[in-house]
Amino acid sequence: DICLFVIRCLSVLSGINCEGVRKSLLVPDLTKIVETAQKTETDNANEIVVTVAALLLRINQSEHKSHEKFTASLQPWFDSQVACVSGWVAYRLAREAAQQGYHELAFGILSKLTNMVSSVRLVYWMRGITKVCSAESMLLKPTSLESLKKVLPDSIAALYEGVTEIKASSSSVKSMDFQSRYCGLRTDLLEAHDQLFASCTSLFTCPPPALAAAGEKSHFSSEMESCVEIFQGVASGYQALYESLFDADSTTLNNILVLQHSCLLMAQLIESVVLKEVPLMSPTPFVVSFAGFEERVEESPSVPQLDNMLLKRCHAVAKKIKSELPVLQSSSVGSKHVKLLSQASRSLVQVPFCLPPYFFQSPQSTQIMVRSELLLVVCWDSVSPGCCGGSCCLLF
Repeated sequence: DICLFVIRCLSVLSGINCEGVRKSLLVPDLTKIVETAQKTETDNANEIVVTVAALLLRINQSEHKSHEKFTASLQPWFDSQVACVSGWVAYRLAREAAQQGYHELAFGILSKLTNMVSSVRLVYWMRGITKVCSAESMLLKPTSLESLKKVLPDSIAALYEGVTEIKASSSSVKSMDFQSRYCGLRTDLLEAHDQLFASCTSLFTCPPPALAAAGEKSHFSSEMESCVEIFQGVASGYQALYESLFDADSTTLNNILVLQHSCLLMAQLIESVVLKEVPLMSPTPFVVSFAGFEERVEESPSVPQLDNMLLKRCHAVAKKIKSELPVLQSSSVGSKHVKLLSQASRSLVQVPFCLPPYFFQSPQSTQIMVRSELLLVVCWDSVSPGCCGGSCCLLF
């Protein structure tokens, strides 16, 4: 019990990005604790395994550069744990990996558990989240923009399949409305980035005519305006989802706000860099308008490190564009403009995408039974002259 309590305390500290929690010091000791707990067959052995796994994942969240290397080093340990624990504990390990953005680990575990569930609804659910983890793991492997463009359509297709499976797992007892809407918005967001990549390429395949400089709208400008509308539409979808979650935890709500922030950022980057609708001397809205939001979110202890990573990536992208904005707006649209937009898009797409806690929770529902009785009120009306005074004079 004391060992489990200490591990849980370390897990909480790592969740708020405590500098005292070090990977090099904790990883060997934590794995030894799990081995000792399993050999002694303590009552809390399964709980220790899940808590240690969550801690191992959290303490490496801030090191995105070593994400794949860390995943490869942890894969044998996770495989050994999955082989000696029950299906429910293995599912909890996969759930922790998906919540921390390690979708390759989660996919490896979930693909083995799909045929171990007891109902058709659970089969659809396992297939759905397996497809989602597979789609997200594809996005972290490309090392160049061109390879990301090739992988992105396959990832979107896998997400569509995952959303379909998740919708099929819904029932009258457990609704999958949030899960399907959340994954659907993720699909829309990736499609928006894919559309932006295609629009940037159209500048070279279908360059604007010479009359475009005189005020005629080019095909490229129309494509960019369409991208702005798409990103704004996805942001509106996240806003609607946020407003519908009256019983969600603060971590999930902050996660949705950060994703909405990234959508609005991309829309305003396109308007400023390519469409040049923002005056040169005015303060850049994608830096000023989100300053209060960034301070409010970063001060919250419930914000996961991955959400902070996406928020910091957004801030870094906006800062870079702001520094080059005077030169970009004073020159005609060319390869430098679309290159910056493509790099900004790739930078946001390849941030590990974490599934929020509410994704795996069963929402509480309260049913109130109201018994109503029909009350018949008999009112006697004044008898008109010549009336018999019978039933025709009763008003119900």
